[in-house]
Amino acid sequence: MQNRVKKSEGITLLELLIVLVIVALLTGIAIPSYRGQVTKARRSDGLVSLLDLTTRIERYFAEHNTFVGATVGDLMSSDKSPEGYYDLSLSHLTVTTYTASAAPVAPQLNADEKCGTLSINELGQKSISGAGTVAQCWR
Repeated sequence: MQNRVKKSEGITLLELLIVLVIVALLTGIAIPSYRGQVTKARRSDGLVSLLDLTTRIERYFAEHNTFVGATVGDLMSSDKSPEGYYDLSLSHLTVTTYTASAAPVAPQLNADEKCGTLSINELGQKSISGAGTVAQCWR
């Protein structure tokens, strides 16, 4: 009696297609998730810089008894966040009020439309210019 079972060598086209479908599905999930994490990491660059700026302007107020005359250039070594994803600015400067803002620049500008410009005032009130929520963007 002959053994008619043949050993197959290699992979079939069907097996290859199944593997390609699985890889495509995983890629479709992984790439958007990765981009979202990169955007959040870049946003933290802006948040840290903005909070540093608010600490420095509060120190300026303690020394001068006014916010008038304070500039980002005088308070920080640069008007950009350390990684360069945000431009820092001060506005609405009066004796007792200010608004500090971090505006995203490319590529963060295009990637983070949900949050947009991050702002905080002398009362610690946080705001954003995007369509997201303050709670999401200021985590």
